Amino acid sequence: MKNAYYNQIIELLTQKPEGMRVCNIARCIYNNHCNLFDTSNQYNKIYAIVRHFLWQQSKLKNTPFKSVKNQWGIYSLKKSFVTQLELCFDTWE
Repeated sequence: MKNAYYNQIIELLTQKPEGMRVCNIARCIYNNHCNLFDTSNQYNKIYAIVRHFLWQQSKLKNTPFKSVKNQWGIYSLKKSFVTQLELCFDTWE
């Protein structure tokens, strides 16, 4: 279930409860990991990893990710997972 970008995907999707497109998620992760002068084409690799991971996870029942209905390539977090995150952070000291 874990992915190299799992925590960053969770962080991005908690900021956008309505969901985000895979290309936008990949672009944010790319911007966090690569600098301005990077000449390698890492974006396509990051995009493929994120797209496959979210597609695969959205098909399973016990994951926090879901695909937004009637919109292709847009993923969000399940409401129960977001509530669980809020409870965990409220009790954190």
